[in-house]
Amino acid sequence: MLPKSKLQADANKVAVLKEQQEDVIEKTLEELELNFPRLEILDHIYPSTRIRELVVLIYKDVIHLARESATYYQQSPISK
Repeated sequence: MLPKSKLQADANKVAVLKEQQEDVIEKTLEELELNFPRLEILDHIYPSTRIRELVVLIYKDVIHLARESATYYQQSPISK
């Protein structure tokens, strides 16, 4: 069995890593929120098939991020 101090140190490390992971997710979502309106403007300024294709890819990636984030937040704190 591990000593109490080692268990506490491990628990603190896990808590710090969890907080860092959640900070990354939060900052990414904030950046997306700020930049999504630009996509619509871009499509109006440079209407082209290629721009629309790129916007679709961005939305696809954001949906993937949202799903991964939801899965992460649904996990038990013990399994994170």
